[in-house]
Amino acid sequence: MKTRYIVVLSTMLAAALLPSSVVAQDISLKQLVGSWIFVSAQDVKPDGSKVDPWGPNAKGAAMFDANGRFTFMIMRSDLPKFASNNRAQATAEEGKAVAQGMIAFYGTYTVNEADKTLTTRIEGS
Repeated sequence: MKTRYIVVLSTMLAAALLPSSVVAQDISLKQLVGSWIFVSAQDVKPDGSKVDPWGPNAKGAAMFDANGRFTFMIMRSDLPKFASNNRAQATAEEGKAVAQGMIAFYGTYTVNEADKTLTTRIEGS
């Protein structure tokens, strides 16, 4: 499962975070250093159908530093507002919807220039 997640993240970063003009070029993955805005992600099912797990107009960002550390977050654009206007007083339904509609994680990354791969090691989420 860990390997699958790394592959999914690598694919998502290449397809979702890099501008299409950059993806088409033969670039160094070290050019990932910096801040990136999330564009989109699609899961491809075994039958070939595509699903957008974060819904339309998802928001997010990734940051990669030159020392090999990264952070990444994605959230649905339709997350509910807390009726109390205080997350500490959220209802169970509000809390569940928010928790299921976003993800954030951080850790370290390495780049293998020879085979053009990015490997992440998630430390927390």
